[in-house]
Amino acid sequence: MRKHLILIAVVMLGVSLNGFTQDVEDKSFDEKKNHFYVSIELLKTLPWLMIDNAYVIEPQLEYRSKSVVFKVQYGMNDIKNTIYDNMEYRNQGSHFKLGVGVDFSYFGNNADRNNAVLGGSLIFASYTETGTVEIENPYFGNPIITQKNDSRGMEVFFMYRRVFENNFFLSITPRIAFVMTNYENTNFPVYYVPGFGTVNVFESSSSNSRATVGVAFKIGYRF
Repeated sequence: MRKHLILIAVVMLGVSLNGFTQDVEDKSFDEKKNHFYVSIELLKTLPWLMIDNAYVIEPQLEYRSKSVVFKVQYGMNDIKNTIYDNMEYRNQGSHFKLGVGVDFSYFGNNADRNNAVLGGSLIFASYTETGTVEIENPYFGNPIITQKNDSRGMEVFFMYRRVFENNFFLSITPRIAFVMTNYENTNFPVYYVPGFGTVNVFESSSSNSRATVGVAFKIGYRF
């Protein structure tokens, strides 16, 4: 039920953006003011919604004071995957991101609708991974292995944001993140860390990566 509500909300937001991206005369639009920005991530959200009983949702709030941008993001996830041999994987968790950046477009003479922000964030993630091991012998049940982790780290990001004249916006944010803490209680290699992404891209049975590379595509509204 939660998955369908999230999908409906995303679709409605997309329809609203499509309907409102027509040119609207606003003489004060080009003035560079302090603003709040509310957005939601789509690049990870939509693919997981297509998987039954799985979701990733990452709403974000930003505030720009002159050229300085402050942001906070809260994310929730419940994802499943078939990884490693004979094991069904599930990851349930949440994360916080606290970030700051500089909007270099603020110093130029361009209209206040094309923002280029370079910055960094601290990431705090807490998650539980469950592995259900499939045993072919019918006389044995499928054992369930659970491990919990709290991961801390940071990311460096560059964001380009295009604000339309009705204050809706689209943004794209390439980033690289680093897990700074050790993984604990690893009965099997950690596959996914909320806020960081997949740390076991090649599904290795022996190691986890501490660095992840990704990109976020967001849709939102500027106040």
